[in-house]
Amino acid sequence: MKTMQKEVTIEQVERLREDQEAAKEYQETLLSIMGGAEDGVDEIELEAELQALMDEEAAEVLAQLPAVPTAAAAIKIQQTEEEEEGREEPMLAA
Repeated sequence: MKTMQKEVTIEQVERLREDQEAAKEYQETLLSIMGGAEDGVDEIELEAELQALMDEEAAEVLAQLPAVPTAAAAIKIQQTEEEEEGREEPMLAA
C-alpha cells in the first residue's frame, strides 16, 4: 500500500476523480436521452409516424416503377385458354 502511495500523486488521484465525475454525467445524459418515453414522448405515436414515413417512401418508389401491361397479359391468357379448349384429346375406347 505504501508503495502505491509513493507511485501515485495527489494530482493523479484528483484527475481520476474528475474523469469519473465527467463519465458519470455523460452516462446520465445518455440515459436521459435513451429514456425518451419518460420525457412525454409517446412510443406509439413515434411508431405511427415511422410507419407513415415508410408508407410515403413506398408510395414514392411505386410511383417511379413502370406501369404493368395488364391488357396484353389478359389477351395472352384468353388465347391460351382457347388453344387448350381446341386441343381436347379424344377418349380412348376401352
